Amino acid sequence: MRIINPAYRFTAVFMALLVLVSSIGLNVDLHYCSGQLKSISFIGKAKSCHQKSMQDCPLHQKMMADEGVADFDAKNCCANKKVYLQPDFEKNAPAIDLLIPIEFQQLIPGFIAVFSIQPSVHHPVATYSDYRPPNISRAIYVLIQSFLI
Repeated sequence: MRIINPAYRFTAVFMALLVLVSSIGLNVDLHYCSGQLKSISFIGKAKSCHQKSMQDCPLHQKMMADEGVADFDAKNCCANKKVYLQPDFEKNAPAIDLLIPIEFQQLIPGFIAVFSIQPSVHHPVATYSDYRPPNISRAIYVLIQSFLI
């Protein structure tokens, strides 16, 4: 059994996840506090800066000290934003508008294919001319067979 390199495994898993995310999209939840991004979550809701209490967030403490309010409302400075990054399958490549008529557009690849390839004289060389069969000291087919007596 062959041992697979860990770098190969990591690359394979990364490529599989990249294909999965690019085909189904990605849902991102962002938590902003006073206009600054505080947390990001790819699964579920982003962690709030005041989940336990208002005292955990230094921005809330600064705002409460500036305003002199003991009970500051968190809704004034915090906001959650959800962003759905989705693949755009309907987007088509823009058509290139050439000034050359369609007849010449079809003629150019044929012209290049015919006149750019230089015909070379190829003499077939027998690859089996120097072949030497292996030296077989025993008849292997006789050793493999089973004879019923």
